[in-house]
Amino acid sequence: MALQNHRMMNGKFLRLPPEDKEKYRQEFEVIRDAYEMQNLGSYEKIYPCADPEKMKHYQELLKYQREVFENNNGYKSAKKRHIMVNSASKSPTTKRVEIKKS
Repeated sequence: MALQNHRMMNGKFLRLPPEDKEKYRQEFEVIRDAYEMQNLGSYEKIYPCADPEKMKHYQELLKYQREVFENNNGYKSAKKRHIMVNSASKSPTTKRVEIKKS
Protein backbone atom coordinates (compact mmCIF):
# COMPACT_ATOMS: atom_id res chain seq x y z
CA MET A 1 0.00 0.00 0.00
CA ALA A 2 2.84 2.38 0.86
CA LEU A 3 4.44 1.76 -2.55
CA GLN A 4 1.17 2.46 -4.29
CA ASN A 5 0.67 5.70 -2.34
CA HIS A 6 4.23 6.78 -3.13
CA ARG A 7 3.61 6.11 -6.83
CA MET A 8 0.38 8.10 -6.81
CA MET A 9 1.95 11.07 -5.03
CA ASN A 10 5.30 11.28 -6.85
CA GLY A 11 4.74 9.54 -10.14
CA LYS A 12 7.87 7.47 -9.53
CA PHE A 13 8.46 3.92 -8.42
CA LEU A 14 10.61 3.14 -5.42
CA ARG A 15 13.60 1.02 -6.41
CA LEU A 16 14.57 -2.05 -4.46
CA PRO A 17 18.09 -2.19 -3.07
CA PRO A 18 20.40 -4.53 -5.04
CA GLU A 19 20.53 -7.01 -2.12
CA ASP A 20 16.74 -7.36 -2.13
CA LYS A 21 16.64 -7.70 -5.92
CA GLU A 22 19.19 -10.52 -5.78
CA LYS A 23 17.29 -12.23 -2.95
CA TYR A 24 14.00 -12.09 -4.92
CA ARG A 25 15.76 -13.26 -8.09
CA GLN A 26 17.17 -16.31 -6.28
CA GLU A 27 13.77 -17.10 -4.72
CA PHE A 28 12.13 -16.86 -8.13
CA GLU A 29 14.76 -19.17 -9.66
CA VAL A 30 13.99 -21.84 -7.04
CA ILE A 31 10.26 -21.56 -7.73
CA ARG A 32 10.80 -21.58 -11.52
CA ASP A 33 13.12 -24.60 -11.38
CA ALA A 34 10.63 -26.55 -9.23
CA TYR A 35 7.82 -25.72 -11.67
CA GLU A 36 9.92 -26.73 -14.67
CA MET A 37 10.90 -30.05 -13.07
CA GLN A 38 7.23 -30.83 -12.32
CA ASN A 39 6.13 -30.00 -15.86
CA LEU A 40 8.88 -31.55 -17.98
CA GLY A 41 6.61 -34.21 -19.41
CA SER A 42 8.62 -36.23 -21.94
CA TYR A 43 11.23 -33.47 -22.31
CA GLU A 44 14.74 -33.44 -20.88
CA LYS A 45 16.10 -30.40 -19.06
CA ILE A 46 19.43 -29.36 -20.58
CA TYR A 47 20.00 -25.91 -19.02
CA PRO A 48 21.21 -25.26 -16.40
CA CYS A 49 23.18 -28.48 -16.09
CA ALA A 50 25.79 -29.94 -13.74
CA ASP A 51 28.49 -30.38 -16.38
CA PRO A 52 30.81 -27.31 -16.26
CA GLU A 53 31.98 -27.83 -19.85
CA LYS A 54 28.41 -27.78 -21.17
CA MET A 55 27.56 -24.77 -19.00
CA LYS A 56 30.52 -22.88 -20.44
CA HIS A 57 29.30 -23.71 -23.95
CA TYR A 58 25.75 -22.58 -23.11
CA GLN A 59 27.03 -19.32 -21.60
CA GLU A 60 29.02 -18.61 -24.78
CA LEU A 61 25.91 -19.26 -26.88
CA LEU A 62 23.87 -16.89 -24.72
CA LYS A 63 26.56 -14.22 -24.94
CA TYR A 64 26.68 -14.53 -28.72
CA GLN A 65 22.88 -14.43 -28.93
CA ARG A 66 22.83 -11.22 -26.89
CA GLU A 67 25.45 -9.61 -29.17
CA VAL A 68 23.51 -10.60 -32.31
CA PHE A 69 20.30 -9.18 -30.83
CA GLU A 70 22.00 -5.90 -29.90
CA ASN A 71 23.63 -5.54 -33.33
CA ASN A 72 20.46 -6.33 -35.28
CA ASN A 73 18.17 -4.13 -33.20
CA GLY A 74 20.45 -1.18 -32.54
CA TYR A 75 20.13 -1.90 -28.84
CA LYS A 76 22.89 -1.24 -26.36
CA SER A 77 22.62 -2.35 -22.77
CA ALA A 78 22.91 0.32 -20.09
CA LYS A 79 26.24 -1.15 -19.02
CA LYS A 80 27.67 -0.92 -22.55
CA ARG A 81 26.37 2.64 -22.99
CA HIS A 82 28.03 3.60 -19.71
CA ILE A 83 31.33 2.08 -20.83
CA MET A 84 31.10 3.79 -24.23
CA VAL A 85 30.35 7.18 -22.68
CA ASN A 86 33.15 6.89 -20.14
CA SER A 87 35.71 5.73 -22.69
CA ALA A 88 34.68 8.50 -25.11
CA SER A 89 34.99 11.20 -22.46
CA LYS A 90 38.49 9.98 -21.52
CA SER A 91 39.70 9.77 -25.10
CA PRO A 92 42.01 12.67 -26.05
CA THR A 93 40.91 12.53 -29.71
CA THR A 94 37.25 13.07 -28.92
CA LYS A 95 35.90 16.41 -30.05
CA ARG A 96 32.66 17.92 -28.93
CA VAL A 97 30.52 19.36 -31.68
CA GLU A 98 27.73 21.79 -30.97
CA ILE A 99 24.77 21.73 -33.30
CA LYS A 100 22.95 25.02 -33.63
CA LYS A 101 19.30 24.91 -34.51
CA SER A 102 18.13 27.55 -36.92
